[in-house]
Amino acid sequence: MPAPLFDTGDILNSGLSAALQVARRNPTPTTVAAFYEALLNSTLVLPVPEDLMPSSTAEPQYETDDEEPIPLVTFEDDAGETVLVAFTDEDAAIAWEPEGMAYVGLRGLDLVLLAAEHAIASIVLNPGNDNTWRMSRADIATLAQGELPAHTVTAPEVGVAGTTVVIAPPTEAPPARWQMAVREILAGYPSIEAAYVFELHLAHEGSRLAIGLELYREMTSEAQDRLVDTVLSDFAAHLPEDQTLEFVILDEPDLLQAVRDAVPALYTHPA
Repeated sequence: MPAPLFDTGDILNSGLSAALQVARRNPTPTTVAAFYEALLNSTLVLPVPEDLMPSSTAEPQYETDDEEPIPLVTFEDDAGETVLVAFTDEDAAIAWEPEGMAYVGLRGLDLVLLAAEHAIASIVLNPGNDNTWRMSRADIATLAQGELPAHTVTAPEVGVAGTTVVIAPPTEAPPARWQMAVREILAGYPSIEAAYVFELHLAHEGSRLAIGLELYREMTSEAQDRLVDTVLSDFAAHLPEDQTLEFVILDEPDLLQAVRDAVPALYTHPA
């Protein structure tokens, strides 16, 4: 095994690993914020090319203030986007690459700043590990600006499988009259137990206003589709011409909980 550039065994990051486990198991705004705060203040383990001579051009060279360039290993994902990988500790790195390679330690904040500066599409923490996390370009940019990203959750049933879905309160709250009209429409559908209005962002597709529908649990998928078609036609007359509204069926427990944590219910069916 190639010798690491430093004693990676000194990097334990137990607080980061614990915060990551909690955020993965229960991704609420509070747990995700705690994870990102721990990440920014931790020292991460990063693989580097075996040939570490300054003249090497095998991999991109990244610099931090008052330091020599750091040749970090990058990869291309299926979409051809540039990805950086990092690890919470040496054990996670070895699990990813049992043959071993050289590593450097870099503070999480510095890694985020480098990734933002060099237009890295995503950072994957602990790839090949049960305790993994993918930071999108939007997450990186937000962290680099000193802010915490909006709540994120991986929701395979929404959009493309495995796409990172960002759920956040609307940038501008819908007009009160519009909200009242929405509640009146929803009241005519007893199979809709609750509804939530939020901004939905899918990678590479931008943001749109969405209404998440929590439906009667015994409904079949065919019945759900018919319901959405009917409700959408009822809503059409209440939407401004330049506004796109998307309906999301909240039939995945993690997604439903993520929406509940992000925004209050706009409507709940009377008991």
